[in-house]
Amino acid sequence: VDWDQEGAILIDYKTGSIPPLSHVKEGKASQITLEALIFLRGGFSDLPPRLPLRDLQYWGLLSEEILSIKEDLSLLTAQTQQNLEQLISSFYKETTPYLSHPKGFIKEGEYDHLARLQEWSVR
Repeated sequence: VDWDQEGAILIDYKTGSIPPLSHVKEGKASQITLEALIFLRGGFSDLPPRLPLRDLQYWGLLSEEILSIKEDLSLLTAQTQQNLEQLISSFYKETTPYLSHPKGFIKEGEYDHLARLQEWSVR
């Protein structure tokens, strides 16, 4: 978090690629908008009180690219909160499965023993 008299800037440093703005807006890349929610709820206690959020930025350390998201911050954070609440709600349902390999079995995972994968599946 960086700040000046105009407000706070949340910066997410990336060693890999920066997500496209469309992915951020669609909720496919929600890390920085989740950080914005934490900020807006007072989750960064070392910052001056009532500091407005003015920018979200991804900084590509290798590419030296910067993606700045200044517009629609209240809309983005509201949508992120709604998505988070829906996700949490789905995990509270007894019918929600907790899949060991939600995208399909590709290779053995380090938690397969907890899912008892060898006992319960046919390969």
